Amino acid sequence: MCVSTVAFQNEGKAQEKVIKTVKASDLIKKVTVIGELGHPLGEVVTIRGKWRNDLDKGGEGSCFVVTHVNGRKLDREVKFWEPHVLPWKERYKGTGMDPIRPSTGEVWDLSGFESGILQGLSNSALKELGLFRDNRRLVQGPDYEFIPEFRYMKVKLSGRD
Repeated sequence: MCVSTVAFQNEGKAQEKVIKTVKASDLIKKVTVIGELGHPLGEVVTIRGKWRNDLDKGGEGSCFVVTHVNGRKLDREVKFWEPHVLPWKERYKGTGMDPIRPSTGEVWDLSGFESGILQGLSNSALKELGLFRDNRRLVQGPDYEFIPEFRYMKVKLSGRD
């Protein structure tokens, strides 16, 4: 798998598209990938935020809204959907890190790192399945996209809103 990144260079002229292709196996080793929190994926940070339910706002349900990273207040909202805030270890049994079920309004302090997954079906896969024609999808579903996750090593319930 290769990943292409796009950057625009502007020296007083029209913007020029520069594409860099990176092998997936080199992604973390040779390329610094900056996450939604403004830090490299995998870098340990401390975050503070509040659980809220965004269904009434047209959202997808329960999400953790980060307000602070390493004690610094963020300028914008960063959301992690509930299934994507989880302990650092995939297998929880015997680790003392069973997933904690959040409640709306709870404020949490977490120490951990941002990671993520690729999810959904690419247009290429949809074409192969006969579900993409004339530059459009013939089925509903998530785009092939990167979904940010936060994997915590320490969690502290700091209050309720």
